[in-house]
Amino acid sequence: MLLKLFIFSVSYLTVIALQPNHNLPFIPLTCPLEWKPHNQGNPFPSDHIPLNSKNRNPNAITRTKLFGKNILAFLDKNQIAHSIRNGQHFSNWSYDVLTNPHNCLIEWVPSHNKSMVAFSVNISTDSTSIGRKLSSTQWQLCTISQGKCAYNNSGNMQKTPNFHRLLSYTPLSMKFTNLSYTVVEDFFDIQVIGTDMIQNKADVSLRQSISHSKMVTKTLNWDFDFMIKIQGGLSLNIMKNWLDRRAPDLAGYIAFGQKRATLNGRVTTVSVTVARDIDVPARTSVESISTVVIHDFVLIITGQIEFSAVGRNATDILSVLSQAGLDSKNMTLNGDKVLMTTNSTLRGSAPSQSEFLVLPYNSYKGSTAVRMMEDWKKKKNHVGGMGEEELFNFIESHIN
Repeated sequence: MLLKLFIFSVSYLTVIALQPNHNLPFIPLTCPLEWKPHNQGNPFPSDHIPLNSKNRNPNAITRTKLFGKNILAFLDKNQIAHSIRNGQHFSNWSYDVLTNPHNCLIEWVPSHNKSMVAFSVNISTDSTSIGRKLSSTQWQLCTISQGKCAYNNSGNMQKTPNFHRLLSYTPLSMKFTNLSYTVVEDFFDIQVIGTDMIQNKADVSLRQSISHSKMVTKTLNWDFDFMIKIQGGLSLNIMKNWLDRRAPDLAGYIAFGQKRATLNGRVTTVSVTVARDIDVPARTSVESISTVVIHDFVLIITGQIEFSAVGRNATDILSVLSQAGLDSKNMTLNGDKVLMTTNSTLRGSAPSQSEFLVLPYNSYKGSTAVRMMEDWKKKKNHVGGMGEEELFNFIESHIN
């Protein structure tokens, strides 16, 4: 009597869904602000950066030079700049005002937010940068150095860890368009999770519970010919039940400024378990075999990235991208946008489905599982992998 169960129990791999024309958050790139000379009594430049959001007077960020060093200064209601150095008080009728001639994106962020410190605005060429702290009902300038902000308190300089940092960056947006992919490799492999030989010497059938488990490795490699660090990602929904749902999308792992890199951080192991209750006929020996099918794939993804920025023309954007290390030979100007052709390769390996076989045990031929895996090892050395139909034909040939 031939007893055979061929059961598909688990599905691990979902199809790939490419979603083109997907807008991504802007890429933060440093954007320069400029200090402009100013004299007391004159109107502030129209592009000056206010210290307070409310229209208060005076409301500007200023600096003066003392003993050859630029330091922040606070304005009084008569637009006279005051500064303190080594306990001494200085008043100046001529000073510098911080302006934004390049239409940079300006933001004040709390001191505990460390994610964008690289976009801090320096007071001069040294490592000190501009901050502000809330004093009563309005903001007061302070000088950031070594994690604290120094401010004037009734003629004395004090430091606080609680402040807001001035950031300046280019609001450069990007969008993937015309995305397509080509499957260049699509192979299947097979691994045995476990085997059992069950012998029923009784005159009645018996029911036996079988459970096999094995740790299986899953990998994902992503090769790009351009590298941009972004907080969002290209909407590639790949193996949703495998990728960490709390993690950002794939492109969020790409490092900015590199020409080529491989994403190797998604190598994980998962436990595959197959459990069944089987009925063994009277005076029969059977072999149970649990297997898992491994899906190996390689995709070539092609498309374009569209860069744009509010208040910037295509020439400005191209300059920013070139300074960031991207190769301009793959870029074209299109109105006020820059288009960049891109190619990438996605490689992955993951369990796709499991099978459970129950076969009559042939003491003369020995274990079907052992023979099947020995034959598979020899065949794999020659072909590397099989198509899905070819793989199942291979399994079927060892069952019959």
